[in-house]
Amino acid sequence: MYLLDTGVANQAALANVVIRSRLAQVHGFYIPDVVVGELYYGAYWYAHLHQSTRYFDAYDAFFQRYSGSILYGTEETGHIYSAIYAELRSKGQLIQQNDVWIAALARQYGYTIATVDKDFERVSALMVEIW
Repeated sequence: MYLLDTGVANQAALANVVIRSRLAQVHGFYIPDVVVGELYYGAYWYAHLHQSTRYFDAYDAFFQRYSGSILYGTEETGHIYSAIYAELRSKGQLIQQNDVWIAALARQYGYTIATVDKDFERVSALMVEIW
């Protein structure tokens, strides 16, 4: 089972053929709730800068199609998040806060993170696959 990071979810929502093909081949995936926020933040920021709503339709369609695949954090997620953040801070290898939440969900449920960057590889006991 996969957990999509923001980069992979963004590419899937924007109809990247390679990412969509890869998603069609996996047995299942979830989208962290924080990814929903990150993508819509990007859409709002783009709209603010360019007076354009071009990303909203793509994200709306993507999340409508996969609404049952959104994974929400719990109190346990918060504990795992805190442990990961403390570990990374002690090593001086911080990653973005929202990525720590994604890592916490992946560790909590034993999912592999599908990502387009290597930041998640800093987190111990985490399965990561670069797409």
